[in-house]
Amino acid sequence: NTASGYYAWPELGQFAFAVDGESFQEAIKQLLQENVIAPDEDSAFKAHILTAHLIPDNDNPCDSNAVRIDINNRTVGYLNREQALSFRRRLDEKGLANQITACNAIITGNSEASGETLSLCVRLDIEPFE
Repeated sequence: NTASGYYAWPELGQFAFAVDGESFQEAIKQLLQENVIAPDEDSAFKAHILTAHLIPDNDNPCDSNAVRIDINNRTVGYLNREQALSFRRRLDEKGLANQITACNAIITGNSEASGETLSLCVRLDIEPFE
């Protein structure tokens, strides 16, 4: 099961895992603009299903266990420390230690209470990390 030569996590169709991408709003916004489908009455946009790459970032100066999330060669977030450790254990169990893997992703948006700021979120179609 590969996507572009990478191990592809099974498709669940739930997009239950939200990536902490608060610091990457500009990159996510660019991805959204490149991949938007015609809007409808129910939402500001409909997003394509994109391919996210989950990349063990062993050389990260802040955390050698970091896991970076890239879509279309843009970093859209990182797993937090606990999620990264759980994800790396999952990789080890599958014999994929330190390998880049892939899963489906979508971009969603939430308006702030004021209705002025749109906060974008990348959701991965992968089993949540424990």
